[in-house]
Amino acid sequence: MTAAPTTTAPDREPDGAPDEAPDDGPLAVRAGRRTEPRQDPFDRDTLPTPPGATAALLRSLLVPLRARVVVTTVLLLLQQAAVQAGPLLVAYAIDRAVPAFRHDDHGPLIAVGVAYLLCSALSGGLQWAFIIASARVNQDVLLDLRGRIFRHAQALSVDFHERYTSGRLISRSTTDVESLRELLSEGLQELVTVILSFVYISAMLLWLDAGLGAVAVA
Repeated sequence: MTAAPTTTAPDREPDGAPDEAPDDGPLAVRAGRRTEPRQDPFDRDTLPTPPGATAALLRSLLVPLRARVVVTTVLLLLQQAAVQAGPLLVAYAIDRAVPAFRHDDHGPLIAVGVAYLLCSALSGGLQWAFIIASARVNQDVLLDLRGRIFRHAQALSVDFHERYTSGRLISRSTTDVESLRELLSEGLQELVTVILSFVYISAMLLWLDAGLGAVAVA
């Protein structure tokens, strides 16, 4: 019985074969150590953003609509004032109108009831007008932003579109814009409403009773 022939690896690579792994492989091998390949910033999606860029963008979007923004703000101020007038009318009814009603003076209580109904109707009308005005401002802002994104994408180089995938670009122009819509239509409105409610309630408490109102506000 004869032993099976064995083969050994050649001492050197054949002519034309590379001596080391290319740089664009999963791992580059050089001088016996493993090195991570260089990553494109587009792959990490951590492109640099100038400080204050977001605030500047929002200002540029809202400045052309500043008159309508002012009207929307005034509507919200009046609506909150009408809402907060209700507790004042209830306080007046308890302190003055009900005692007068016990003495057969029905006028103050009737006046309070009519005023409360008017405040409720005014608050509802102002709320409806505010929703319509704010929705139009939001949609105009988003339309302007989508147009800017589209025009900017058209002006970018072919190299950018080869490195930054179309799916991520579409996500930027849909998901991020939708997040901005939620901020403008829900988050910002809720924040302003809470701040105005706090200011109005604090002012009423301090006007009714400075000492006790200061403790309540604190």
